[in-house]
Amino acid sequence: MQKPAAYEQDIKVALIRHTKSGGSGDGLIVSELPLMNFSTRVDLALIASSKLVAFEVKSARDSLTRLRRQADALENCFDEVNVVLEPKHLQGALSILPTALGVWTWSGQGFSIIRKARNKNPKKKSIVKLLPKNILVNLLAANPSTPRKVLENQAEKLTLSCLRARLFEHWSNRYSISSNRIFAAIAERKLTAEVIQTSYDQKLKRLRFEQWEREVVASWQAFMP
Repeated sequence: MQKPAAYEQDIKVALIRHTKSGGSGDGLIVSELPLMNFSTRVDLALIASSKLVAFEVKSARDSLTRLRRQADALENCFDEVNVVLEPKHLQGALSILPTALGVWTWSGQGFSIIRKARNKNPKKKSIVKLLPKNILVNLLAANPSTPRKVLENQAEKLTLSCLRARLFEHWSNRYSISSNRIFAAIAERKLTAEVIQTSYDQKLKRLRFEQWEREVVASWQAFMP
């Protein structure tokens, strides 16, 4: 009897267990990390101050329609990008993915590394675009009214290590609570798809609240003399 295709969340659970089996709380684990003003999301990100690793997960239930566009976006933002898929998608993925990306398969029992990812530094321009405007203003000691495009051009002159540090600080402030819940579940051997989904739901509520705060502040500033 043929085994039913896995769901993406089930593969994520196995992937987190595989990559973080020690349960160490170093860095961050973020499911569905939004990038580029929510135009792209990373299925699973392992974030440290010195290295950014992305995993794009494709179950047999998924299609590869958007895979190349997703891969290009991730390659610009991360040191290492791996695409994890069920064997059904292997040949199709290999035919469209850049060769620097890693390719893993999930059999339902374990992972096989078909092609190892080649580490490469993310582009400074992409890292800058991931930083909110208020962080760019503080980083550059700029006037808050400075257009974002001007701030981005100035920030790209900073070192990559400086930009990495600010991005890690920003993501730590935003995602550490949900990440710690996942690490705790790993340590207690209680990691499930429900834990990952709950962490994502709580993170999404916070992001929506932050968006509401920004809109309120912008409206208030518009009426200031």
